[in-house]
Amino acid sequence: MKIRLPKIYYLMFASICVGLLSKFSLIIAYLLSIILIILFFEKRLRQILLFLLCGIFLISNFAAIILDKKSYGKKATTYYSITKNFKSYENFDIGDIIIGKKESINQYSINIKPLLTLKIPVVSSIISFRKNLSERLYLKSGEKLTLIQGLILGDKSKINGATKDKFTYLGLNHYLAISGLHIGIIAVVLITLIPKIPLKPKLLIVSIILLFFTILTGFKIPVIRSVIFFAILTITYIMNIKVDFKNFVILIGSIFTLISPPTIFNLSFILSFSAILGIAFIIEEEKHFLFNIFITSIAATIFTLPFVLYFFKMYNFLAVINTIVVFPIIYLHIVCGVFTLLYENIFIRPLIVNENILNQMLDFLIKYETYFFTSNKIPFVIFVAMLLTILISLITRKKILLAIIPILALIPYYTPDKNIYFPNFIRSKAVIDMTSNEIYYQGFYSDYRYKLIPYLLDKNISLKFKQGHIRIYDGKNIFITTNEKSELLTNICINNKGNNCLFEYFTNKNYFKGITYRQDKIYIVYDTDLEKDNIFTLKNKKELIFTGTGALIDENFPKRKGN
Repeated sequence: MKIRLPKIYYLMFASICVGLLSKFSLIIAYLLSIILIILFFEKRLRQILLFLLCGIFLISNFAAIILDKKSYGKKATTYYSITKNFKSYENFDIGDIIIGKKESINQYSINIKPLLTLKIPVVSSIISFRKNLSERLYLKSGEKLTLIQGLILGDKSKINGATKDKFTYLGLNHYLAISGLHIGIIAVVLITLIPKIPLKPKLLIVSIILLFFTILTGFKIPVIRSVIFFAILTITYIMNIKVDFKNFVILIGSIFTLISPPTIFNLSFILSFSAILGIAFIIEEEKHFLFNIFITSIAATIFTLPFVLYFFKMYNFLAVINTIVVFPIIYLHIVCGVFTLLYENIFIRPLIVNENILNQMLDFLIKYETYFFTSNKIPFVIFVAMLLTILISLITRKKILLAIIPILALIPYYTPDKNIYFPNFIRSKAVIDMTSNEIYYQGFYSDYRYKLIPYLLDKNISLKFKQGHIRIYDGKNIFITTNEKSELLTNICINNKGNNCLFEYFTNKNYFKGITYRQDKIYIVYDTDLEKDNIFTLKNKKELIFTGTGALIDENFPKRKGN
């Protein structure tokens, strides 16, 4: 029989609006979700969805599951839950479910006043097994295994920054975040391992196993969504219900948004949903296996490209090729990882070999892809135009319109101002001179990755420079390229190095002591007691910005005329 879906696009638009409204009023968003569920769905499904909505609302606001904890002597213990962390002097065990009122502190932390603690032995045992297995794989391999924990357990704590940067640079971040792809591979492995029984009961068994697998991954939200998606597909297959896969994806995405409106702001959900929708829309019939892999990669790329460029402002245009090249190694790694759950000691060595091959492959690809990695900040208008193009293509079924997306992505929309920037990263030092396209950075990896790179992207500055010096004490630079490497900048003398510079920049006030003061120069130092019209300090300031002539253009500070 053929399922009769709701007016799918009306449902999609309504669910998106409810999701966006949750940013301003969560209660009103949930009330509208209840109304839409009552309007669009039949009685039995309506009851299930309302039950899920209430459950998710209560769990997200009044419950936390302990996944890990760290104690710091007499200080409060830090507990790690599914979404955010919290501190408490009370003693909880891994796997405990804490019931109480939650109050958000910031993006990463909450306060919770425990009213009740639930202990579910099965959950506690699986989560403890997850933590211990992750640690054992790391230690037994001589600290060589770091990726496999993320691929099958959702534990990325062992993956260092340099490895994460490699995946980002090559457009392969989707491999690191355990999601639908990983669940699909694991499902294939399980289907293969189960004895020869009919496919329908086999799929049902796999669905049940995957439900327990969500606990093993630490209740990762993308895994929960993927397992639910797989389970619903299994039910439709068992009941011989024929569905239009594209409309089915839209329906499931709308349902996820209705039962949890804030989901619309979750980038993981947006990217996963967009990728699956793209695949469902472009691949309508089975063709050659390799052709399907290629088209699948293109489809996922086109549908996620607007979000990647708008939110991350970086992209590798060989990401499609990289995805295909690396896929066999990732597939083999996940398969070995599944067997490791059963035969731990036997598969550690193959995992080490495979992970080593993967790292070498990433290094090789990075070496030859400098010209294909781009930083391009797209305006909101272009972002909306890309989304409308995808929507029109979906409604009209004209796939040729999707060619507009990569074309819009290639256009440079901003020209960086010809200014000289002195950002204040406190412990790390940086100078960006766009009058001569040069950069200087010396400091820590965390400041490089999470302060310098976002700073450059926000200023619409390309990550490719004519000349510069990048020194990271505890990491490696991948993103920023310089044609020539030199600590000597054209217009800026750093710590008394260089000649005939308009600007003198001192990374430490000790370098500033004993200088021969000159009125015709501009001095930049983090902190000094010396007060002169041409001496500027960075302390307690976010940044100093000058034009090439020396005019201070940051409106937070008194303006100075150029020399």
